[in-house]
Formats: sequence, structure tokens, C-alpha cells
Amino acid sequence: PGFGASSSSSSGGGGGGNSNSGAANLSAAARARRDEERRRQSRRTEVVPGRTSARPGERDYAMNPNETERAYLESAGDAEREVYVWTERGMEALRMLQLEEANTAFDAVYSLKPDAYLWQAGVVQYYLDDIRGAASTFASNAALYETKFMCPASEERIWRDACELRFESSGAGQPAA
Repeated sequence: PGFGASSSSSSGGGGGGNSNSGAANLSAAARARRDEERRRQSRRTEVVPGRTSARPGERDYAMNPNETERAYLESAGDAEREVYVWTERGMEALRMLQLEEANTAFDAVYSLKPDAYLWQAGVVQYYLDDIRGAASTFASNAALYETKFMCPASEERIWRDACELRFESSGAGQPAA
């Protein structure tokens, strides 16, 4: 007989003829893998990513960003649609490096929705040399992000720190928190 083999076992897999005796011989890791595979098999017909909702009775949305955006805009109110339009204008202006136009659009977003999460407005302010405004925008967006997602808003905090460093290097003191 080879290493760990038993001449009395005829099944060769250590499982024996009785399915319960095989379970007793499984390691904890093997039992966990088996149990996870059984759970996955049982859920195969329940949830299909992109086709079914994980919650019974919930509406399913296609895993298609354009379709999801269209569905959102159809269900949005006038104010939400206007926020969307101004945000898109600002983002397009930012992509084209038209910073004044982006700033105007982002100001319109904040006038419609003062608590909007729009950290890109801080980037525009930063490059327009409104360091105090940028620092304030990054700090408030970091707070919004951290409240909503319960994890650190690293990019917003890094940009906020960049504002502080730029402010300190100019000798003007500290930006607003």
C-alpha cells in the first residue's frame, strides 16, 4: 500500500459507500468548500447577475449604464433632471478644459442642490486658483462620501491636503476646513 492508503478501502476516495462516513472524514476546509458549492448550486436558479434582483419583489434593472441612466431620468423629478443636465455640462466643460464654463455649471448644481456630491467642482476651483473654495468643496464632499459609504474619502482628502500645501507655500495661511 502507498502513503496513506488503506488496503481495506475499496472506494479509493476515502468516502466509503456511506455518504455520511465521507463527511466525517473531510477536513474543515473541505467541508466549507462543499457547503459553499451546495449553497451556490441551490441559488443558481434564484439570482442571475444582471437579470434578477437579489431581493424578492424588487424591480430588476439591466446591467447597462445607458439603460440605467435612462430609467433614472424617466423617474426623476424636474429638479433632479436639471441637476443632471448642469452636472453633465460641467463635466463636459471640465473634459474640454473649459474651466470657467465648468465652474459656472457646477455653481448651478450647488444652487439647485447644496448637498450635491461633486468633488470635481473642487478640481476646477483648484485650477482657477480659488484654493479656499477648492479646500471647502473637497472637505464637504469628503464628509458626504464618508457619511454615505462609511469609509475614508481618500481622493477628496488628498486634494484637500494639496490645497493646504499650496496655501502654505504661498504664505497665505490655512485654507478653510
